[in-house]
Amino acid sequence: MPSPENSPSAEGIPGTLEEHCNPSEEWYASRFMPFDVQALIHDRLGENYDLHDHYVNRSLVKVLRTIGFDKVYSRAEGAYLYDRDGNDYLDGLGGYGAVNIGRNHPVVKKALIDLLAMDMPNMVQMDWWLRRGEHRAQSSRAHADKARRDKGMRSCAWG
Repeated sequence: MPSPENSPSAEGIPGTLEEHCNPSEEWYASRFMPFDVQALIHDRLGENYDLHDHYVNRSLVKVLRTIGFDKVYSRAEGAYLYDRDGNDYLDGLGGYGAVNIGRNHPVVKKALIDLLAMDMPNMVQMDWWLRRGEHRAQSSRAHADKARRDKGMRSCAWG
């Protein structure tokens, strides 16, 4: 029986376990369509209303077109949206979490770029919980300490 390190491979799949688990960029490039997200967005910008009309909700698209809300925005910065001609529109949408700080906020953008550059093993078992949990644990301890001081309560285990 062949060892896992040198097992026979199907056509196009790396042969060794190391190659299978860590394929090179050249391996991907030789087997998959190149993916340029900027070119893709540039080429398909403006198709959203037709696609929504065809596949999702024709009535909504009709209403948006009737009242002139069928603009195609090509970029956003802070509180402004910009159409393909460069006209700016004040964005009054504030109900969605991240939009409250402005679109493409430079601090958030830098944090995302820095995080992606770190090649972190995201969402593996409980690693994300540990990052969130540190803040929660500090907050829980502070609340528990305050409750003990205020009501003379003793420590107990939290689930």
